[in-house]
Amino acid sequence: MLLVVFALILLGGWWYYDLQMAEIEALRTPGDAQADLEIAKMRLETVRATLTVAAGIGAASALVLSFRRQQHDEFHSTQQRITELRIQAVEQLSSDNNATIRIGGLYNLERLGEQHEELRQLVLDEICSYLRRPFDAMTSPPADPEREVRAFAQEILQRRLKRRLGRRNYWSHNRLNLTGASLRLVDFSGCRLRNVDFTGARFRGSTKFRGTCFDGMTWFTGVVFEQSVSFSDARFEDQVDFEEAVFSADADLSRAMWFGTAWFAKARFVERVDCSLAEFRKHLEFSGVSVGGEANCKGAVSHGSADLSRSTFTGAAEFGFARFVGTTTFEEVVFGGRVDFDSVAFGSWTSFARSAFRGGANFDGSVFNGGSVYRESAWHSRASFLMARFNATVDFAGSVFLDDVSLNGALLRRVLHDQSLPGQYRPVETSKGFRFLWTVKRDGSEPVIPQRRPVDRKRQSGLEAV
Repeated sequence: MLLVVFALILLGGWWYYDLQMAEIEALRTPGDAQADLEIAKMRLETVRATLTVAAGIGAASALVLSFRRQQHDEFHSTQQRITELRIQAVEQLSSDNNATIRIGGLYNLERLGEQHEELRQLVLDEICSYLRRPFDAMTSPPADPEREVRAFAQEILQRRLKRRLGRRNYWSHNRLNLTGASLRLVDFSGCRLRNVDFTGARFRGSTKFRGTCFDGMTWFTGVVFEQSVSFSDARFEDQVDFEEAVFSADADLSRAMWFGTAWFAKARFVERVDCSLAEFRKHLEFSGVSVGGEANCKGAVSHGSADLSRSTFTGAAEFGFARFVGTTTFEEVVFGGRVDFDSVAFGSWTSFARSAFRGGANFDGSVFNGGSVYRESAWHSRASFLMARFNATVDFAGSVFLDDVSLNGALLRRVLHDQSLPGQYRPVETSKGFRFLWTVKRDGSEPVIPQRRPVDRKRQSGLEAV
């Protein structure tokens, strides 16, 4: 570097001297002794000026080099200090005998991330790595100091990832790897988590993700929630995977927004699940799911396709006023309790083929804008389609009805084959299709047409528009 600077000084001085000499020679007058004397003086002044300029350039260059060297030394000194602090913190976290030392290591890591924004991802990686260490909370005694250490590590994540902190204080990151971690009393409410991976993690105690924003891919594959969990008002900006997840207590997914594919295949809800007013923008995969308690999906909206085939709903299932815009599949589903599809809008092809309705089914006021299939379905209790509207074909072929079926006031826009309708019926042809005045009970008697509550015309027109 010094040789380059020296060479530049020489070249600059030579260029300046040559330029001045050319201008002086242009003033020469042949045979004029006085002019020659003046030119000689000017040459001498030019040499002095050139040396002065070169000296100035050299001094400036020396200052620049000194400043750069100082910066370089300070940078390396800072990096060395950061490395030493990180190594010290990691060594403290590795202390097996003293929990206080491990907590001190976490304090040092947090301080390091607070002072150096570019190191925050590294600090988060170290904290997540600590939480991924094997820890058996079932066999660990309540007074185990490791519980305190892990609680503090979780607290750092929960505190530094809050969206309300603003851009300066929020710890931006590209990933959070908590695969297989053992977590207790987690509360990420109001946080923004990016590309977080909880695969195989176990959540002990009440877990809260209320209002959490999940950016990027999110994995909850095979996780176990030992107690209640809440995702109410959460936002999933990309695909999320809950495949084979186990929800051991109540699960609250109400008002959650799912902008990517929501994958719940083979998940198990031991108790109640609440998906009311949830919105699924893309595909909903709910196949092979088991729900042991009540399922509340009132007012939920699925904009893409929805696959709930081969699922089991042991308790009551509520889908009232829900909307399914895309293709919807309920094939081979077992409804153990009463299922309510009151005023539901199905915007495309819908299938309940080979499903079992064991506790009664209510489709009153529902609108089917695409073809609907109920082939080989089993209806163990009363089924009601009061005032339902089938705007395309409907198929009940091969279905078994073990109790009363009501199609009172139902409207079919296309004529169906007699074999595909349940029991006896009395259709009346209208300008819009076939209207069922009443159906006949299994004992042959004519039931009294039930009085349905007044229909909200605005709501009904909205359902028909889907």
